[in-house]
Amino acid sequence: MERDADVLPAAGPSDKGFNASPGKAALWAMVIAAAILVTVVMPAEYGIDWTGAGRFVGLTPMGEQKVLAAKGAESKPAPVAVPVAAGSAPVRYSAASTRPLRVDSIVVTLPPKGEVEYKTVLDEGESIVYEWDSGAAAVNFDFHGEPAVGPQGAFLSFDKGSAAKGAGTLTAPFAGTHGWYWQNPTAGIVVIKLKASGFHTELKRMN
Repeated sequence: MERDADVLPAAGPSDKGFNASPGKAALWAMVIAAAILVTVVMPAEYGIDWTGAGRFVGLTPMGEQKVLAAKGAESKPAPVAVPVAAGSAPVRYSAASTRPLRVDSIVVTLPPKGEVEYKTVLDEGESIVYEWDSGAAAVNFDFHGEPAVGPQGAFLSFDKGSAAKGAGTLTAPFAGTHGWYWQNPTAGIVVIKLKASGFHTELKRMN
């Protein structure tokens, strides 16, 4: 009688060759994650490029811009509310006017030692923007206002001195007349050109 040959199981892939252990899989995952962190995330988000790969593919400049933008945002001071005392009236930063906006342009000739004064009317809080020029010759001037209500002859000088030109903005501190006085201290003729715009009445020569 012939003896049957022993049947052996077919050879198959070993666990070592084809099925990585859980420990090795976790290790490879950590290595890949670290590589992505170093070569992609850190250059693109923080501008840190240890390997040079981020700059090579253009990620590092992107990260550097993000860092600069974040630092700029941190350096800007937070808005601070202006404290208002309890019970006090709110501060007015604008004023309404019942008059239409107007623009005036005046040319006046002053003889030697001559003088002239132009005035207009503004209510409290109304503004006027002005510019005047006397050419090369300096003149004596007084930009002032006279309150509509108050002691007789009371006035307030906003700007005065000797100059060949002047410009600025006036917000009337009170209702009343406001204007310019010029005096020619030279021995020659002086021509003064005045431009004014605002919610004022007509500019009138007072002398």
